[in-house]
Amino acid sequence: MAAHETGHAVQHAKAYAWLGFRSALVPAVSFTSKWVQWILLAGILLVRTFPALLLAGIVLFALTTLFSFITLPVEIDASRRALAWLSNAGITSYQNQQMAQDALKWAAYTYVITALGSLAALLYYINDIYRIERVIPDAFTFTTSVVRFPICSDNQPYHTAATKSQIHLPVR
Repeated sequence: MAAHETGHAVQHAKAYAWLGFRSALVPAVSFTSKWVQWILLAGILLVRTFPALLLAGIVLFALTTLFSFITLPVEIDASRRALAWLSNAGITSYQNQQMAQDALKWAAYTYVITALGSLAALLYYINDIYRIERVIPDAFTFTTSVVRFPICSDNQPYHTAATKSQIHLPVR
C-alpha cells in the first residue's frame, strides 16, 4: 500500500490532471460531506413545507457522488504507477509481482464499490422525489408572482404577462 501512496506522489510531481481536478473539489466536498445527511434528513422531514430543502440535499449528495467517480481514475492510476515502480525498482520479482498486482487491484475495487454505492443512494433519493410527488401532488411545483406592465402610457389597462407561471419537475 505504501507503493500506492508513492504512485500518488508521482501523480502530484507530474501534475496528473485528474488529481488536480479532484484536489480542486476537495473544499466543496469537505463542506458537503459534513452537512449533506442533515440537509437530506431535514428535507425529508420538512418536505410538505419546504420541499426545496430536499432538492438542495440531493444536489449536494450528487456532488459527493461526482467526487467518488472522479476519484476512480486517480486511484487506478496510482496503483498502475505503484506496480511499475515496484517492478522497475526490483522490489517485486516474477514470483510476487502477481500478488502485488492483486492487492492493488482489490484496493482499487474498494473505490469502485464506494462510487457505485454512492450512485445507488443518489438514485434512491431522486426516486424519493417521484414517490413524494405521487403522495403530495404539486409538492415540487413552485409558483412565481404575477408580472404586470403597462401596454402604453395613455391610461390603458395593465396587461398581465403571467398570472401563474409554474416550474414543474418531470414526474413519471
